[in-house]
This record gives sequence, structure tokens and C-alpha cells, in this order.
Amino acid sequence: MEGDSTTLETYRGLYHLDLQGISVGEKKLQIDPLVFKRGLMDQGGVIIDTRTTLTPLKEEGYVPLQNEVESLMAGKLERVSNPEFFCYAGNVERDLTGFPIVTLQFAGGAQLGLDTNSMFFQLKADVLCMAIIKSSPDMNGLSIIGVLAQQSYNKGYDIKQGKIFFQRIECSALQSLV
Repeated sequence: MEGDSTTLETYRGLYHLDLQGISVGEKKLQIDPLVFKRGLMDQGGVIIDTRTTLTPLKEEGYVPLQNEVESLMAGKLERVSNPEFFCYAGNVERDLTGFPIVTLQFAGGAQLGLDTNSMFFQLKADVLCMAIIKSSPDMNGLSIIGVLAQQSYNKGYDIKQGKIFFQRIECSALQSLV
């Protein structure tokens, strides 16, 4: 298998990963890596899932990311009130040029780099929202790496060796083959 790898633990039919940090551009956010660990009572942890569109993060991981996005957007885009999502007036393609890559950093050095199309989604023609949301209380601290965060990567699962591999792909190159 090709790409960067990190540990993969299969537990109760779910694929658990060891997320260790998040950075926005060159800035590593101040998040204790223990925030993303699965506890003794099966609470918390991080899974990767292809049935979940967005990426819910435990509050202690989500809030620093939301705060950093908010500071980067200050004076550029206007906040839009939404009960479910963290949104701004704007268009992902037009208004987020130059927005830094948000990187999910895993044990072993593997990374998922979220460009603007993985980090944000277009809710309406004139409203864009973060594709990373705060985990709901009923998730007991579980964080999920959803499909939008995975969309620019080929993934290889080596269940026997307990590893997952991430290899970035250029989707635009694939479109030219069609």
C-alpha cells in the first residue's frame, strides 16, 4: 500500500484512529492530544467513517478550530446565524481563495490536509459553512472523520497490520480522464 500510514484499531466494528493534533496553515492549535483518545468506558476516540458526511469533533478539539477560523475570517466575510452550522455569507470557490489548509495530524506522521472544498460546504448559493462541526452530547465525546474530509484521498486499510494509509490524489487530474 502507498501513502502515509497511521495506526488503525478495529473495535466494535468501527475503525479507530489516533488523531494527535490539528493545524491551520503553519499554526498548530493548542489541543491536548488526550482529547481524542478513547477512554476506559468506551467514551470518546476518533473513527473514520464513509457513511458520515461532515466531521464532528469533540468540543475540546472543535472550539480551538472554530476560534481560529473565526479569526481568519474576521473582516473578510460576515457571519451568518445558523442553529446547526458555523457559517458565513459567501461562496466557497469565490471567497475562500488563499484560506490555509487545515491539517488533521495522526500518530506516525500521517496527515489529512483539508482544502477549502473539504473544510467548507455550500449551504445555500450565498452561505458557506464549516464541514467540521461540534459532536453532539449523545456521541459521548466521539469524533468522526467524515467523507468530506476524506474526499481528496485514496485510503488503504491493512486490518491485519493495524494500519490505514492516506494518499492524496488530484481530483482535477482524474476529471480530465473522463
